[in-house]
Order: sequence, then C-alpha cells, then structure tokens
Amino acid sequence: MKRYLIVISLVIISLSGIFILTGSLIGALNNPGLKSMTCLEKFTEEELDFFSEVGFLNNNRLRKWEGDINVYTTGNPMEGDLLLIDSIIEELKPLILPVKIKRSNDAGNLSVNFVTDPNDQQAYGFAHFPGTAIFSSSITKVEISIFPKSKGQARQVCIRHEFLHALGLDHPIRRNTGTIIESLVEYTGEGDDVKFYRYSALDKSMVKMIYSECIPLGLKMNTFLKAYKKQENHTNQ
Repeated sequence: MKRYLIVISLVIISLSGIFILTGSLIGALNNPGLKSMTCLEKFTEEELDFFSEVGFLNNNRLRKWEGDINVYTTGNPMEGDLLLIDSIIEELKPLILPVKIKRSNDAGNLSVNFVTDPNDQQAYGFAHFPGTAIFSSSITKVEISIFPKSKGQARQVCIRHEFLHALGLDHPIRRNTGTIIESLVEYTGEGDDVKFYRYSALDKSMVKMIYSECIPLGLKMNTFLKAYKKQENHTNQ
C-alpha cells in the first residue's frame, strides 16, 4: 500500500512538472520579446513611435506573414485596377523579404474582390482575415474587398491602404484627421487631404519594421514599448 502511494505521488509530481513547463512554454510563446535590439537602431524615434500605434493588428499583438503571398483577383475590376495591383506588388517586394509576393492567375492566399453590386455602398473597402495560425499569430489568408463607391484617385489610395492592412498594419491609435496625412495606413476614405498616391517613406519603414527578423510574431505592444523606451534611454545617456 505504501509503495502504491509513493508511485501515485511520483506520478502527480511528474504531471505537475509537465503542466508547469507547458504553461511556461505557452507563456513564452504568447509573450515573446524582441530577438535583438539592433533592429530598433535603424529607425528614427518618430518611426518607432508610429509603429507602436500601427504595428499591432490583433488585440495588441503583432501579426505578419511567414509564408509567401499569392495575390489573385475576383469580381469585376475597373480599368487600371490590375496594373495598380502589379505596381503595389513591385513596391512591396523588397520591403517584406524573405517573404515573397506575386500575383497569381489561380487561387492564392490574398484575394482582392472587386465588388460589382452598385447598391453595396457600406465602405470604400476593407480587409478580412479568415486565416490565422494557432498560437503563432501568423497571417495565412486575407480577403480584400473593394466597393464601387471608390473611384478615381480615392480608389487607388483605398487599394493601397487595404494592402497595408493585409500585411499586418492597423490604423493609428491616436489618429488626428485634421493634419496632413503622412502614411496611407491613416487613410479614412474621407476628404481630399491625401497628397500622394504611392507608399510614403513612413509606410515603407512600417512594413520593413514589421518584417524585420528581430521582431517576432505575437509581440505585444507593451513589450515593444518597454524595449523601445529602454533603447531610447540608453541612447540618451
């Protein structure tokens, strides 16, 4: 009987250890830190501050693609839409390496649906994320919808804006629509205050930063801010 109790006690202790270890591993996965501080040195204080607003798409966690992106279109694109998408892809290619992006004639994992129903006026466009890998926050599928309401230059800006969302960028938290827009991720679909129709230097910096090797999937906004402030304090000393 005594031996039986000892065996049971050892089993319970072993299981407890496994549960604790598993919990620690899950906790580490759910709250990864920056792999290196060197990547922050490449960006300005303004860029780091802006990234703290736009770089955390899903519940204050960083999400991005790990696998290659195959873009395909559905619906009825307007004249120039496909040429615009090809131009966007060429701009994004050097920014998201080692992830590759291309347009495919067949089904892929990033669809751009040009909605044809003229009664669908709910928005200029939006990006939907039906596919996300468990635990990793890896983006695996995105569906962009572009509505007939968006036309002309506003349509170009809208499509570019939705591609930034598809890569993992969010709207700024402290948006001030009364100022001149410096990034297309700030675009609201309202007003004529957008002064450019290609990705700005700030847009490109945000995409480069999110796809930097030292910035991991699932990184929390608070973890990034602590590292950013620590780096800032060290630089000022």
